[in-house]
Amino acid sequence: MSNTTPTSSSVEQTHNPSGAAEETHLLQVKNLTKSFWLENRRIDVLNNVTLTLSRSETVAIVGASGAGKSTLLHVLGTLDLPTSGSISILGKDILAMDEDELATYRNQTMGFVFQAHYLLPEFTALENVMMPAFIHRIPRKEARERAMELLEWVGLSHRWEHRPGELSGGERQRVALCRALIMHPPLLLADEPTGNLDARTSEGIHKLLLEMHQKWEVTPVIVTHNLNLAQRMDRKLSLQDGTVVTIEDAKALGPVPEPAQDASDEQPSQG
Repeated sequence: MSNTTPTSSSVEQTHNPSGAAEETHLLQVKNLTKSFWLENRRIDVLNNVTLTLSRSETVAIVGASGAGKSTLLHVLGTLDLPTSGSISILGKDILAMDEDELATYRNQTMGFVFQAHYLLPEFTALENVMMPAFIHRIPRKEARERAMELLEWVGLSHRWEHRPGELSGGERQRVALCRALIMHPPLLLADEPTGNLDARTSEGIHKLLLEMHQKWEVTPVIVTHNLNLAQRMDRKLSLQDGTVVTIEDAKALGPVPEPAQDASDEQPSQG
């Protein structure tokens, strides 16, 4: 395709907007593969993916449904393990860690946001946000202060006592974003974070994701079908035949609708 620049699976993809050679890489992936077996046939979803991400960029991963975008994100977050290859976060080989060490390191360095919010229905918004801090044994007072600061940032300081069933879809996703950020991770992995939201509500989440990079110094890696969001990211990657391809021309993503002016949420659910 003329609008993309394929990169050989054996050649590392790097991107350093500042040009600073001494910059510590946030994420380094080398020769990452993920295969499944189906009726005695091996299916290679990821094929020797090699890439490097810095803390100074925002990243969108786009591509056709079934291309392996979510698989890549889950493997990067060690929610699923690769068939082979290596993953380093801030210079640490995370696949060499034992289960307990990996769980602790993942809790400290990665935040996750999914299309479904996965909030615990029996807890309030504040308690849901605080949960990762509790797991890491952060004192309750500090965890509460962190959570309240985040909820205020996303405009939900007045809703902290409400449970998920009393919140709208957009509000629930904002709580999920706060939960992902409470440990101040350097890396946020998001899988279709606005896939269940209408256009106006999605625009509000998009603004938060972009502001988050500056305010909280978190690097987002976002799997998305939303072209509006993808075109606003510094770096755009596509998965094609299991290999990562850099999209050099944002116009290759196609036309982007005008963002909604009003990012108000839909009505709270009644469930």
